[in-house]
Amino acid sequence: MSNSAVRQFTVIEIIGAVIVVLVFGLLLLSAISHGHGGDSRPLRDLVNVKQINIGIFAYATDNNGYRPGIDSDGNLIDPDVENRYSLIVDYIGSDYLISPYESKKKNLWTSGPVTRDHYSYAMLQLPESGGRLSQWNDQADAIAAWVSGRNTGTDADTQINSLQTNKPGEWHGPVGWADGHVTQEEDQYVDTRYTVGSNTPLNKDDNLFEAVSEDDAYMIYTGN
Repeated sequence: MSNSAVRQFTVIEIIGAVIVVLVFGLLLLSAISHGHGGDSRPLRDLVNVKQINIGIFAYATDNNGYRPGIDSDGNLIDPDVENRYSLIVDYIGSDYLISPYESKKKNLWTSGPVTRDHYSYAMLQLPESGGRLSQWNDQADAIAAWVSGRNTGTDADTQINSLQTNKPGEWHGPVGWADGHVTQEEDQYVDTRYTVGSNTPLNKDDNLFEAVSEDDAYMIYTGN
C-alpha cells in the first residue's frame, strides 16, 4: 500500500470520527433539552462550569499545580470566591461566569476585581487545613467537587433552592469535578472524597452546601 493511500485512509477515519462526535453532541443536546421541556439552559450551565474548571486548571499550570487562592508554595493566601474568579477570568473570559438563568441580572466583567455582580456559580470553600484544602491542587481525587450551581435558598436542606428550579426545597444544577468532568445533578446530595488515597471511604450522599467537617463538600457563593 502506498503512503498516499495510508494518508487518505487516515483522513477518512478522522472525518468519520468528527461526524460521530457531532452526531453524539446533537443527540445529547436534544436529550437534555427534551428532559427539561426544550430548555437548553441546563446544558449551557454545564458548558459554563466546564469552562470554569478549565480556567482553574489553566491557572494551576502557571502556579506550580496549585489552584487559585493558594500561592505557588502551597500557602493559602486570599481564598475568597471573588478573588479566585478574578484570578481565572483572563483564562476563559467573563461570559462563562454567568449562568443563562441570570444573563439579564448579572454584568459581564471587563476590568478590575470580580464581584458577585459578575458570576453565578459556587466554588469550594477552602479551610486553613484539612481535606478540602489538600485537594485544591493537581493531586486531587477525581470525585472532589470543585464548582457548582449555587444554593439560592436560606438553608441547605428544606429551604434549599437553585437557579434551575426556583422552588424552595429543590436544588438542580451543574457540578464540576476535580478531574475535569461535569455532571448535571438533580439534588444536592452527591458522593465525594476530599482525602488523599483511593482507599479512603466515600462521603456518601454528601450535601454540597453543608459542611460537617473539613473533609467533605462545602460549596459557597461569596467570601470564604
